[in-house]
Amino acid sequence: MNAADTFYLVAWLWLMHVVVALVLGSRGIEFARARLTPLDSLTFVVPFGIWAAMFFFEPIPKSLGNLAESLFLGAALGTAFLIRPFLASADRKTSAALVTLLVMCLAAVALYAFMPPLGDE
Repeated sequence: MNAADTFYLVAWLWLMHVVVALVLGSRGIEFARARLTPLDSLTFVVPFGIWAAMFFFEPIPKSLGNLAESLFLGAALGTAFLIRPFLASADRKTSAALVTLLVMCLAAVALYAFMPPLGDE
């Protein structure tokens, strides 16, 4: 796979990851609109970047079937945005965004580490 193909694959996976996160977390995002910060946009990028770097540098060998992990990461992100308004108060929006980012980064590492290699069939 050349560099252009890898770029398009990562871009497509990131887009699908964001779509899943927005579909699942849209009600929470709508409810907490006043509590979202610019830091929340990093939550869509940094955990996926960590997962993608681990996938392509292969500390644990995985197959192409494991590309579906990006969708699971998107589902976890959507769930985090769905429950966050109920766990954080309006005056702690920056700390809530940092905690969400940290939890999602840990979820990305855990997802990669604990998901077994899936078949390519």
